[in-house]
Order: sequence, then structure tokens, then C-alpha cells
Amino acid sequence: MRNVKSLIAAAVLISFAGLAQAATVNVVLTGAQEIPPVATQGSGIGTFSLNANNTISFNITFSNLTAQPGTGLGLRVAHIHGSTILGTGLPGSNAPVLVDIVGGLPPAGIVAPLAGVLSGVMTGTDVVVSNTFLQALALGQTYFNIHSEVFPAGELRGQIGALSNATVIPLPGAALLWLGGLAMMAAVARRRRV
Repeated sequence: MRNVKSLIAAAVLISFAGLAQAATVNVVLTGAQEIPPVATQGSGIGTFSLNANNTISFNITFSNLTAQPGTGLGLRVAHIHGSTILGTGLPGSNAPVLVDIVGGLPPAGIVAPLAGVLSGVMTGTDVVVSNTFLQALALGQTYFNIHSEVFPAGELRGQIGALSNATVIPLPGAALLWLGGLAMMAAVARRRRV
């Protein structure tokens, strides 16, 4: 009986550890990905995660935005763009804004530099997004876009790889697997007693 209790405790710990997973991709931002392409010394890199609770987290580091002559200003706005219309938001096509990061009204959980800077770090932790965003993300039709004073249509763009919670076990699915595992362990324990 002690072995069965140990197995059940291990199964509980393993199943709850699986619930905390996130699917993550790396993002590279360049002017060449803009539509049309932009000649810039600016660049950016980062990570983007779809969390098991259908929120997003990201960390983007960018540098060397083109400074506006006379003012030295760089960053204007930053967004995540995307669409559920097939083909829209893929490399080579633009899409509407789905999440404001700098400028507009960003959702809770986002920290970004103030407008005007040439370099900085943008982060988002457990940012709640719409179902439309999640669908566009699953299609691979979302991208980061950093707009500057010199390039108001966008200076740096980075495509976000397709992510869905098919790669992260949804909470109801994980719970059913956990309950099924417990039922199987209970059946094995009963057989051993007989």
C-alpha cells in the first residue's frame, strides 16, 4: 500500500509540473522583414512564449534604431500584429495591430521603454490576449513590429513562429490524463491485493 501511495504522489507532482509548460520560439527583428524592406542599422532579438493558461510572455531587446535628425528621437510605437485571414501576417504581408506594447493602451503585464529611445528591452508577462490573437498565433501569422520616428510604418520586424496550445497540454486534457492515470494505478493496486 505504501508503494501505491508513493506512486500516486509522484503522478500528482509530475502532472502538475506538466501544467506549467510554455511553448517558446526565438524572434529576430530586422529591417529586411519590413514591407517594404527598410535599410537600418537597427536590430532586435528575443523570445516569445505561449503559456499553458493561454497568456503570452515575451522579452525583446532592440538597439540602434535610426535617430530622427535634429531631435535624436527613435522609438515611436511597438505592437504585435496578426490576422486570422489566411496568408495575412505571414512573411511578405502586413496585418493589423492585435497587441499594443508602446503607444496605444497596452494590456497589463507589459513593460517597455518610453517613446523616443534608440535602444531598450520590452517585456510582457502573462499578458491576456484575445481568441483572435491565439488563432493568428496558431497559424503563424503574427509578428513584432517596432516603429520609429524615421520609419513610422515600421523599422524592425520579427516573425513569431506558429504556436498553439496543441504543443502545451490544455488544462482539461491534463486533468483527464491525470485522473485516468490515478484510475489505472488504483486498478493495479486492487489486483495486487486479491
